[in-house]
Amino acid sequence: TMTRDFTIRDATETDLVAVKACLAETWHATYDDIFGRDQVTAISARWHSLDALRRHLATPNANFLVATAGARVIGTASARLVEPGHVSLQWLYVTPDAQGGGCGQRLMEAAIGGFDTIKRVTLDVEPRNARAIVFYQRQGFRQIGLEEREHAGSVEMAAVFEKIMQPA
Repeated sequence: TMTRDFTIRDATETDLVAVKACLAETWHATYDDIFGRDQVTAISARWHSLDALRRHLATPNANFLVATAGARVIGTASARLVEPGHVSLQWLYVTPDAQGGGCGQRLMEAAIGGFDTIKRVTLDVEPRNARAIVFYQRQGFRQIGLEEREHAGSVEMAAVFEKIMQPA
């Protein structure tokens, strides 16, 4: 059954082990068919180490959120203020069993909503991640480019998406 009963709140130090597990599960479900299981394991170990997650927790002008169902972390999102009016959605992941229940949309809105007067939101998506691209298009994002991104020594292509926020 799909999880529709969840709570969204700021991540804390005590959430990080569960966040790491949520990210590993979601990354394997999303990227094993694209990059292969071993590479996903290696990338996730680097990017989602407890030290890396602690650095995210300490990042100024950034939100780091978790969605919980009972004691379990079923999703996480982070957004960062790049400059006044421009927010970058750093990541948004929901465990496979909780996808489709509105958790991703609520996480995204909460992550972005933590900043004053947002004019535009940008994000990167792996170009072969079709489900994510459909999700973001439904949320009003449109692709504005394709750029190279260097991550931990490897260069990957990223589809860059943007949403222009309408004034309230």
